[in-house]
Amino acid sequence: MFLASLLLTSALVVEPTSSMIPPIQHDMLVSTDWLEQHLKDPEVLVLHVANDGKQFVQGHIPGARFLSWSQVATTRNGIENELPPLAELVKSLRELGVTDKHRLVLYDEGAGLQAARAFVALDYVGLGQQTALLNGHWKVWSSENRPVGKEINKIPPSQFQPQLNLDLLIHMPQVQDVLWLKTQVPSAKLRLLDARPAAQYTGAEPGEGITRGGHIPGAINLFWMNHVESEARPLLKSPEALYLMFKQAGFAPGSEIITYCRTGGQASHSYFMAKYLGYKTRLYDGSFSEWSREPLNPVTSGKE
Repeated sequence: MFLASLLLTSALVVEPTSSMIPPIQHDMLVSTDWLEQHLKDPEVLVLHVANDGKQFVQGHIPGARFLSWSQVATTRNGIENELPPLAELVKSLRELGVTDKHRLVLYDEGAGLQAARAFVALDYVGLGQQTALLNGHWKVWSSENRPVGKEINKIPPSQFQPQLNLDLLIHMPQVQDVLWLKTQVPSAKLRLLDARPAAQYTGAEPGEGITRGGHIPGAINLFWMNHVESEARPLLKSPEALYLMFKQAGFAPGSEIITYCRTGGQASHSYFMAKYLGYKTRLYDGSFSEWSREPLNPVTSGKE
């Protein structure tokens, strides 16, 4: 019943033209209308993602459960915002009552970055196909005067068992291999997407903790905030506009995209976005923070 309802909602979205390949993955996004209609559906589980629970206590989407940023992003080897160890991640999801039978909906209090990071974590443990982001997140939900709850119910734990999506992550040695491959096979479909602001990409403003400013050679800069209408109203731009943005940046149909940023947070939104647009996508979680620390790794400054 759920997927049929979801597909019906998706059908209301303007379809991309026939030349827009790959196909948009509509089930990765739900509208505020759709969610309000399904708040009492026992198969829907809504997760409110934030740094702390202040807003959650003051008011949240009715029935939502709180997932903290620290449960989906931790520090590893001195690099912030890495995926936590599997045991910790699964423990958090079990405590929230998450199962592989739920239709999961994520939202945050900002422009979608934290919810996207939670999506990456859920995709890693095998829940990506049943997880969606709420379009517009809390800002749009509250601005539309939709229902708000304050209840914090006791949650019965689940026995969730992960099914690892090992293809999601790529590590520094593989990125090094990609750079070598591009020198030998320039036509290779692999493309690096740098999700940071332009000033960090060029090296003009390296960013916190970055001693060698710039970017991984050959990476294409596409700032993650360009995906939404505005920070105040973080609705995703239309599928046509998003696909055109990626295509004009250099991600042609058939490209295989590897996203990265400074520490993996912004790259999570680009990972979600590229996957939503139908690209085969992977995430370099160590990102430029890890890459730039290795003195033998090449770094390019300025624009490409």
